[in-house]
Amino acid sequence: MRHILTLGFCWLIATDIAAAQDHARILGRVVYKSTKAGISGAEVRLLPPAPPLVTDSSGYFRFDRVLPGDVTLIVRRVGFAPESAFFEVHAREDRDILVELKESVQQLDTVNVAGRAEPIVTGKLRGFYERKRMGIGTFIDPDYLKNEVQQRLGDVIVLRTPGSKLVRGRLGSTAWIATNRDGGIRPASPRMDPIDRQLGANPNVCYPDVYIDGVVVYSYGFGHRLFDINTIPTHDVEAIEFYVGAARIPIQYNKSSSACGVLLIWTK
Repeated sequence: MRHILTLGFCWLIATDIAAAQDHARILGRVVYKSTKAGISGAEVRLLPPAPPLVTDSSGYFRFDRVLPGDVTLIVRRVGFAPESAFFEVHAREDRDILVELKESVQQLDTVNVAGRAEPIVTGKLRGFYERKRMGIGTFIDPDYLKNEVQQRLGDVIVLRTPGSKLVRGRLGSTAWIATNRDGGIRPASPRMDPIDRQLGANPNVCYPDVYIDGVVVYSYGFGHRLFDINTIPTHDVEAIEFYVGAARIPIQYNKSSSACGVLLIWTK
């Protein structure tokens, strides 16, 4: 019996080692676009989700145990325009990534305060509340989301955003947000990724452009894979905006590819 237990234990170790060898690793550096010097303190997010990282004093970061497949890298730093990279990683690959950030100096408007009933909002949610006051889209604010952290993000969105529907995939919790318009607004893209088709994506529905913290992660006609909305945990999301119809989409997000609408997700 002792020999059987020993063999079983060794088999488990060998299985774990083999599984680990199938993962990839992403080694990266974030630098100034102008000088190529490293930028410390930049936030680096990887989709499908992995715990976000912060670059070290020389701008370096590293993601271990990355599942093979298509990934999206999003980099943000106060004072810089956000950047994203889309690429494919393979099993047992060490992938080197260089991300160049361009400094972005924003001129703030003069603010005159005279007994405002609402608090002044700064940061990335400033635009969210400005657009919400205009009332041209559908908005899910932090007060609502904090009570829905146990729900999957796709279910939360379709429950609160008229004009949207959820296209569920065949694998696990995979799902995509689509525009709820019968007959379609435009023909399906002939370049829909074969993997999305295999997972159950319906090529005959309209998928809106998707932005995370102002960075596009899916845009029709640019060869992007559809964005699996349930890869973002609801407890990581602070606010959501949804726009249907080109006339309602804010100008900075209204592109030629946006006929199916725009979904904006703001993370904490």
